[in-house]
Amino acid sequence: MPDPVLPQSFLKKIILIITLLFGFGFSSNGQQFYVATSDLNLMRVTITPNGVLSEAVPSCASGQFFSIAVSGNKLYYNTLYGSLYQADLDNSGFPQARNCTLLPSYSTSSNALTIDKAGAIYFVNGTQLGVITPGSAKEIILGDMPYYSAGDLIFYKDQLYMASDQGIVKIPVNNPAAAEMYIPLPGKAIFGLTTVTDKGALKVYALAGGGSGTDLIELDMENRTVKGTIGSVPFVVYDAASNVESGQASIIEIDAITISRECSVLNKGHAEIVCKPHISQYTYTLNTGESNTTGVFGSLAEGVYHLTITADGGELPVETDFTVQAYPSQTPLLTVEKKNPVCDLTGQIKIDAGARNNEFNVIYNGVTFEMGHTFTGLTAGSYHYTVVTKAGCLVDEKDYALTQDVCPPIDILSVQFAPECDQFGKANVTVVTKDHPDTYTYTLDGVTNATGYFSSVLPGTYNLIITSSGGDKKETMVVVPDFRIVNKPQLVYIIKNAVCTALGQIRFKAAGDIKGAARIKHNGDLYELDEVIRNLLPGVNHFTVLDAKGCILDELDIEILQDSCEPVSFPNTFTPNGDGINDVFRPNQNSNPVYYQLYIYNRQGQQLFRSASVYNGWDGLFNGKAVPAGVYFLVAKYTMCDGKSYFLKSSLTLLK
Repeated sequence: MPDPVLPQSFLKKIILIITLLFGFGFSSNGQQFYVATSDLNLMRVTITPNGVLSEAVPSCASGQFFSIAVSGNKLYYNTLYGSLYQADLDNSGFPQARNCTLLPSYSTSSNALTIDKAGAIYFVNGTQLGVITPGSAKEIILGDMPYYSAGDLIFYKDQLYMASDQGIVKIPVNNPAAAEMYIPLPGKAIFGLTTVTDKGALKVYALAGGGSGTDLIELDMENRTVKGTIGSVPFVVYDAASNVESGQASIIEIDAITISRECSVLNKGHAEIVCKPHISQYTYTLNTGESNTTGVFGSLAEGVYHLTITADGGELPVETDFTVQAYPSQTPLLTVEKKNPVCDLTGQIKIDAGARNNEFNVIYNGVTFEMGHTFTGLTAGSYHYTVVTKAGCLVDEKDYALTQDVCPPIDILSVQFAPECDQFGKANVTVVTKDHPDTYTYTLDGVTNATGYFSSVLPGTYNLIITSSGGDKKETMVVVPDFRIVNKPQLVYIIKNAVCTALGQIRFKAAGDIKGAARIKHNGDLYELDEVIRNLLPGVNHFTVLDAKGCILDELDIEILQDSCEPVSFPNTFTPNGDGINDVFRPNQNSNPVYYQLYIYNRQGQQLFRSASVYNGWDGLFNGKAVPAGVYFLVAKYTMCDGKSYFLKSSLTLLK
């Protein structure tokens, strides 16, 4: 084993600490790889037939990458102070590193990292070789080597190699002390070592720093020689990594090809090709000439398709076939109800799938509606509707046309009149027109409405005006009948005037066509027809004739008179002497009892006289002879016109 010399890796660390710069690198497939620069930032390097290209890679840990390794789409990196992190590599479109996460259980403090096929991370710290196996709780030191690491590790054909300060060293992982110089590179500062894929084969490059740039030196690992410098990058590289640094060439692997119905195109197929994780950019090409980098193809007709997948990282192309089946129409049985616009009214369209309404929606003007929706406010023209599933996939497209229907003229069928029920002498008017789609405005006696019904209209002749929202207009004369005459019932009435203390009475009776008269209303009380209405005060009394519904047929003002009522009174003396003055004893002659009885007695109780008429009095005779002067007694019974009866006992004096 040769004596160790001062490793250039120490110089690299010293320079980084002094400058406080950080570098990192990303791995790539094939002719692409990632490097950590001397300022600890990330670049992606691509080897092309036209030269070496490089581009900055945004990341979640800029200025922190010191040593790097890649496995699949995972990036592992050490910071300048020995912390180990992992991040996700995203090479779709513009490359970038996301989701940087600290692995707190490990502290490698190394300037060289790589990863093998099993996912074990190897690192070098000075001359010590260590490993972190998947699932282990702590790093393991495998042993010391007789060489210092200059800055990188790779696997090639299951053998571990290291960039040392003297050249490329081959390391037996089970016996690091047996490491040997494999390809001497005297005078070269090899900080980076990477493996790439070129047309399916592995190539190894050593990255030799010098000045402000880095040369890419191709190595012949089989013959342990240097092939030559293929180009350079304009920055100093501190570490490099690629997706094939495990020594296993990257290949294109198809994980799944999913064929389904195209959602946005009628009766077409949709193919989605999913490959295993990779960081090269894949190009997917069909035999139809269609090509993309997504692996998604739409609007595919029924048939067999030949697929070719190529990669920009040097992987060998992959070819396969897939079949798109026939996709029959899913269109449900639709019924369409259309209503054309007419006059100033807009039209309607309703699209219905019956019992399958809950399976579909309808899109109109970019807005989604439930199947069975009625589209309103439509003018004449053509309307395009898209039928989709509830998931939004296209099922059918329909176009329906509406035409402008002719607006019919105003046609008055009748004008109907009826008496107002509770307003005597007034009528209600109903204008009946032929059915029409537009809106009519009716005007009668200064009143305007949209119903054609007018209330509380007095008898007379009026001008009826009807206008339509469609632009038509019609005028006609309307004669409102006088229902006070037309509906007047033929009745007679019998009056009994008020007399004495008795109030008046009246009774109505039919005398012909009573026009449905059923009751008489007076002072808020209702009476049946032919019923005696009593207790009428003298004077004018108001009576309302009603039909069975309580509607007014007639109104009458009838006067109840106060008949004369003179009570009976008697004088207390009379002189039957033949002088013609006060010769007869009788009551006042203007009295008008309906019943009358008068009895006269002498002191012995003998009845001398009897009369049943106020006009028949006592002349002072009894049995034809004059009775002597003196005091006599009378008894009177009488009833007045109000039915009130009286009984009177008194005395009278007969004078000679």
